[in-house]
Parts: sequence; C-alpha cells; structure tokens
Amino acid sequence: MAVTIRLFAMLREAVGKDALEITVDEAVTVSRLFEQLTSAHPELSRFKPMITFAVNGEYATEQDMVNDGDEVALIPPISGGAHD
Repeated sequence: MAVTIRLFAMLREAVGKDALEITVDEAVTVSRLFEQLTSAHPELSRFKPMITFAVNGEYATEQDMVNDGDEVALIPPISGGAHD
C-alpha cells in the first residue's frame, strides 16, 4: 500500500523534499510508519519527540492506523506569534 508523507519546515529541510511516498505491506500505526520512514531517512529520528502527526487532515496519535492512500503530515512545533 502507498502512503504520502508531507513534511514541513525543519523536517522538509532535513530531507530536502516536502513530500515522500512510502510503501508498506499492510495497514500500520502512525508510530510504525514513522519507524519505517526513519529507516530510510534517519535524520528525522531526532525530531520525533517534537512532531505532531495528522492523517488525512485530522490530528492523529501514534496508535492511529494508516491505510492505503492516506496522507500523513509530520508537523514540527510552531514558534512565533504576537509579542507585547
């Protein structure tokens, strides 16, 4: 099955792409998908503690399932905002 991975900000810079296609044999959890992704792109592993995941535009936990054709976004922390 094919899954599209979307990368933003520092994650995109680490990999050099804003999207990746990953193939897995069966439905997997977000956590397992991330493990497979970091096997191919070890530079992403250092960001795991700070990443938020989304599956098909909805925030997801590491235990949520990813299925064929899903889009998984890896969202790094967002900084900035208004200052007084």
